[in-house]
Amino acid sequence: VIRMGLGMVVGVWVARYLGPGLFGLFAYVQAVIALFVGFSNAGLDYIVIDELVGRPRRRSRVLGTTLALRLVGALLALFSSLLVVFLADPGHDLVQLMAAVMGSAMVFQAFDTIDLWFQSQVQSRVPVLVKNTIFLFMALLKISLTLAKAPLIAFAWAVLVEAILVGLCLAMVYRYQLKEDPGTWQADLLMARHFLKASLPLIISGLTITVFMRIDQIMLNHLSTSKAVGTFAAATRFTEVWYFIPTAAVSSVLPSLVEAKEEGGEAFDRRFQAFCRLMVGLAMVIVLPMTFLAKPLMVALYGDAFADAG
Repeated sequence: VIRMGLGMVVGVWVARYLGPGLFGLFAYVQAVIALFVGFSNAGLDYIVIDELVGRPRRRSRVLGTTLALRLVGALLALFSSLLVVFLADPGHDLVQLMAAVMGSAMVFQAFDTIDLWFQSQVQSRVPVLVKNTIFLFMALLKISLTLAKAPLIAFAWAVLVEAILVGLCLAMVYRYQLKEDPGTWQADLLMARHFLKASLPLIISGLTITVFMRIDQIMLNHLSTSKAVGTFAAATRFTEVWYFIPTAAVSSVLPSLVEAKEEGGEAFDRRFQAFCRLMVGLAMVIVLPMTFLAKPLMVALYGDAFADAG
């Protein structure tokens, strides 16, 4: 809730400062990177959590293998993003620089692997506190950038700085709590092959979803103008901000669902049914007001320049 509320306020503040044109360029670069972010995540989250719940003693090997796969995937995603930008925008130096800076954040986001251990132990409180603290700091930084009338590239650097801080702080927390240095983790080739084979459907699913959700902004940038991208991006971000609810709920509930599945019987069916009903109920609470209040809210928040986003 903190990140949703503050993220919306800061996002609106930045969008109003940049205007539809520059905000559109920022959203376009983010969309290109998002096309390949599935490689950096490698669809491993749920598989790794399942492995950690069932075999906690293999923690170091599981986390080391996962980190190695994510780092390789992040580098592949970064290279793919840069290739697309250089081919699609050969003369746009700013877009290319932003893609290099923001894309590099994926390398440090690989250290979110540490978060999977805490999720497997249903101890999300620790990484959430770390991420929220850094998020608050970065929110203040972005507000300062708008007040200082910073150039667009400064906001790209802010994305990279946030990823670096989160990765470093998660590593420090893990080392302090478990008395184990992440640097001692070891990657297992056989385990890596097993993870990749098991996660392949999730990788394909993740890539398909990100293409579906971001390709429109990339098309708009080439078929229309960056201003059109900015208007469209403002609308999508106002709706996508709610996606944290099912994501957070699934992350928190998954370990208990895995345990119920292993126990057998009707326990899993009951828990899963209750979870689905909760998600539908929460969705209705959000969807109905958004349907009727979208346009006045967009004008009130973003200003007349973003009126079409309603």
